[in-house]
Amino acid sequence: EWSHDPEVCRYDSNQRTGGKRVHRFDAEPGSDGRIRFEVHEKRTLPCSRKELCERFIKSPEYEAFMARTGNGAVSVSFFQKRICSCMVDPKMNQCADPIDTQHNVLFDVWRRNVPQWLDETTCGREGCICKEQGFRDMKSQDDLLTFLFCGECAAVADPTRKLPRDDSDPMQLRYDCVAGECEKDGCLQDKCTRLANCPVLTKGGSDTEMSFRKWTLVPRGVAEGAADDGDEDYAAPSDTAGKAKYTREMLPCRSSRK
Repeated sequence: EWSHDPEVCRYDSNQRTGGKRVHRFDAEPGSDGRIRFEVHEKRTLPCSRKELCERFIKSPEYEAFMARTGNGAVSVSFFQKRICSCMVDPKMNQCADPIDTQHNVLFDVWRRNVPQWLDETTCGREGCICKEQGFRDMKSQDDLLTFLFCGECAAVADPTRKLPRDDSDPMQLRYDCVAGECEKDGCLQDKCTRLANCPVLTKGGSDTEMSFRKWTLVPRGVAEGAADDGDEDYAAPSDTAGKAKYTREMLPCRSSRK
């Protein structure tokens, strides 16, 4: 029931096919031999199914569940198999921030490829960023932020952003650090410069060395005759007359690491 809280998984208001409701059937028949069901509104998962279960294990609801059942610790896989069928995976084009979603896609590709590149080729550049502690150990967004913003440039508590439900002050990065304007050694600007100078990470290779998905403008037909399906429309840079109608989609793409 925890995952059905609107603050955990929002209602899937963008569902266009298959309806917005699902039937959740009981695992066992009732005393009368009939199998009953509940009608659930579809909800969009805020993250992967594994991560959702990991969040539940850290929640007060999990502690209450353990106290009520009196059993030992339960694995993440146990809950993964029991996620309600009303939970649907988010669609990439539903996100309001294409920059953030594109970054998430590219970071995952980068994280999987970098160890192989550094194992195949030894970087001989002194003081290169690829030799810093923690560079090859980044597995998540939190690891990336911790690596990029550390020491004097690490996030600090900001009581002005605290909400009534927060137990502590939220952490906030300084604007000049995030904007790449901080000139301190080891901050974002310095690390981006050294990253661009790494001979291994920026090595020009085959145009099909990496495969990933990229936001792309896809033509949808002439504006006057195209059906309005509620999606946001875009004009291609070369379409000065505005006669074509485009939508933004994540399409497969290949490139070199450079």
